[in-house]
Amino acid sequence: MNDIELIYINFREHAFLKGLEINFSQEMGFKLKENNMLDIFKINSKNIFEDNIANFNVIVGKNGVGKTTIINSIYNSLHGSVTKELLIILRKKHKIILYCQDDNITVNDEAARELFTNYSFKIQKKGFILDIVSISARKQDYTQEATSVAYISDFIDSSIDSSSHRYENNLGLNYSPTALINSPDSYLHYSKAINNKLKPNMENFKIISTIHQIQFIEKFSNFFNFAIPDSIEISFFYLLDSYDRTNGGNMSKSIKKIIDRSHNNKWKGIFDLHLLLAINNIVDLSQYAIYTEKSKKYKELKNKSDIEINEIRKKIVDIFNSKVKKLLDLFAEDNKSIGELEKELINIIKTTGITKFYCNIEDEELSIIQDIKDVIHAYNELINMKQYDFNESKDKITLDLKNTSTFLRIYLILRNRTNYRFIPKSIKYIKNGEEFYFSSGEDNLVRIFTYMNLAIMNLRKISEIDEISLIFLIDEPNNKMHPEMQKQFIKLVNDFLNLDEFRKCRFHIIMTTHSPIVTSDLTSNHVIFLKEYVKSGKKSIVSLSNRQKPKTFAQNIYNLYKESFFVEDGLIGTFSDSILSKIYKQISNKQDYLYEMGNRFTSNEIKFFINEIGEPLIKQQFMTRFESENKIRLLKEIKENSELKSDIKEQIINLILQNRRDNDDSN
Repeated sequence: MNDIELIYINFREHAFLKGLEINFSQEMGFKLKENNMLDIFKINSKNIFEDNIANFNVIVGKNGVGKTTIINSIYNSLHGSVTKELLIILRKKHKIILYCQDDNITVNDEAARELFTNYSFKIQKKGFILDIVSISARKQDYTQEATSVAYISDFIDSSIDSSSHRYENNLGLNYSPTALINSPDSYLHYSKAINNKLKPNMENFKIISTIHQIQFIEKFSNFFNFAIPDSIEISFFYLLDSYDRTNGGNMSKSIKKIIDRSHNNKWKGIFDLHLLLAINNIVDLSQYAIYTEKSKKYKELKNKSDIEINEIRKKIVDIFNSKVKKLLDLFAEDNKSIGELEKELINIIKTTGITKFYCNIEDEELSIIQDIKDVIHAYNELINMKQYDFNESKDKITLDLKNTSTFLRIYLILRNRTNYRFIPKSIKYIKNGEEFYFSSGEDNLVRIFTYMNLAIMNLRKISEIDEISLIFLIDEPNNKMHPEMQKQFIKLVNDFLNLDEFRKCRFHIIMTTHSPIVTSDLTSNHVIFLKEYVKSGKKSIVSLSNRQKPKTFAQNIYNLYKESFFVEDGLIGTFSDSILSKIYKQISNKQDYLYEMGNRFTSNEIKFFINEIGEPLIKQQFMTRFESENKIRLLKEIKENSELKSDIKEQIINLILQNRRDNDDSN
């Protein structure tokens, strides 16, 4: 196994990250000087994670410092060409390779080898970072590696890259929602992506997500410490309702025939309707491109003009559509078996020669026959699944976890060619016979671990080996997680990637977070602190050196927010802070505030807000100030009261002042 770790990146050119350099390694550090000399130095730190995790880095910083941009840049650059814009350094087992297309960059090889005797150092100024073999690169110049980068994100916005990479054994697996919606084939089965022909849409994405999550839960049911479902309930729209909402067009009568005969067996009716619509869509010639030049390749059409070929095509299309319509009507009436339907459809396609006149947009050939075979095969499998307890009078079934993923994979092939109105109405988790829900945090945790497992499995399929090296890039995985779950997250990742299932694998994890609870599980050498500086109106982002880093390990939350997450204006919410500020000015008799009569609070309002303060020290300070100012006002009122006799005034004032001294009020 060629163990690979990203140990350094320098943004030499970038819109706002220019000059930013980040050291990831726990063993060695790098510093690019102004003369383009790269200094190498030892880092006295320790990787606190277990065997399979070669390194674990967490990037923190305020919004706008480029955390997501950095993750995206790493994802794209590792499967890209060597450029001038980035200086990237990878450790490949015992080789340290510097990638940058700049002849001016130098490194003191002698000093490097003296510091790190177990490593060799090399500068690569052209080619590809992960040694991708392409048309422009000779195979003897580059060694093919079985390695991968997996990007995991929960965001859909302009900052998220939606591309995936596949160069022989080098994979760029993108598990952001945008990428998965746009390429459902590779999401369902990466090694056979081109065979599925799944349409990029939200419904296919949802079904495929469910398939993978169910498979993951079933396989790792004992890993999590929270409840998981034991079965799945799949419901379909009632057929008659679906028909009422659907303009069936030329298939309206056939659809109605299936509905009329399906009252006693809804399940067969559901699958018959799917198959009818799937085949009707496959044989719909309007979706294909007319290709006259292709037609002229056939002997009987070779000497025909374009006009003549078009006239012949129109006649054949009429015959083809008429025969197909008649056959599908017979199937809808239940007067054709599935075997007869398949045989006669293929015969119509072959005898009319309809495929001679059309092509797919991306391919000259037309795979109508194979597409029909695929959907009929899926239909047969669904109908003949004996282990499923189909209730013929209902439009839903309950399956165990293992059988659900199998059912959905087969169903997806059939559903993909039908009208989208006939997707499952719902796919629900069931536990002990009742509907079950994951919390949003639990669901997010399962989703992340599902993607991690899927990335490993995909790489193993492509590489055909169990020993793999994989870099995980995870953007803010703690979204939706309660603090209690955030406390467990780092340990769960460590425990999961060190299961026997992944023995002999090596992982480098780079993730972003805004959670101080997560960073409190890490020693500071595993945390990358990004800070923004503005000089002469220009923004720059820097990564703090090890000497500048605050201590994070087992640190309390207050200090982590203040020191590690750079919250410099206090930890009270801005809205509550503004209210307390007004109250403080009022009870302190600030002269500039006394004239702002519209902002004044009543005495009862002030008491209410002070009693609501959750921090005891702040509450006590406000209460003392409030009571003190009330006493001063009372003294003034007594002193200025002309109706009170002087001896009574003196007694009252003495009592109030005595009370003030008891409270140690020296004002």
